[in-house]
Amino acid sequence: MVSPARKAVNYRLKRIDNAIKDGYLKILERDELPKYVDSVMEEYDAKLSGAVTDRRSKTNPIYYRDEFQTALKNYDYITESSKGVNISLPDIDTFHWNTGRLRVIQNILEGIIGTYIEVSEEQYIGLFGRKPVIDPYDKTVPRQERVYLVRFDSQINRIWQEKSPEEAPVKYPFSNMASIDIFFDPNREFIENINAWLPAIISRKSKEMSK
Repeated sequence: MVSPARKAVNYRLKRIDNAIKDGYLKILERDELPKYVDSVMEEYDAKLSGAVTDRRSKTNPIYYRDEFQTALKNYDYITESSKGVNISLPDIDTFHWNTGRLRVIQNILEGIIGTYIEVSEEQYIGLFGRKPVIDPYDKTVPRQERVYLVRFDSQINRIWQEKSPEEAPVKYPFSNMASIDIFFDPNREFIENINAWLPAIISRKSKEMSK
């Protein structure tokens, strides 16, 4: 589903003069897009990295922060054609999640039902008596660093208490979490800013061309 903010900003500036377009793109690339990236990253830090309280967790989004920020900076915000300039902002459906390990972040944003714990391969074997039959949380990390998400119910809790009574399990920090939107507020702020400075630059450039 496309967010309202994306609908509002995915539009084309038609038949604008090259001088106006150049001034517009200069402000956009120099000022507005860097501010937009900073706003999304603030949401990322607050709603994702900030949600992790157990330092033992190996699913902390902070491990994927740099990769996400790079993909955000490289997003195709601007496309030009003979018909004008088109501006698009990302949302959870349109962001380039195929880049690197970012599927992990996409999964967090989409939400999850139920309480889960993070277990190593050794702990998984202790719980189920066999090697993992599910995919690790992140296949790209070394095997000894991999964790698996296991639904934490009364049966798993009982087995855990029998095997590791002195060690509390590591709860997956995004258990029972609804979908998280880190794009909506930055998109809305971007729209408000663009609506403020776009008429001014068009007016200024129009006056310059009329002289």
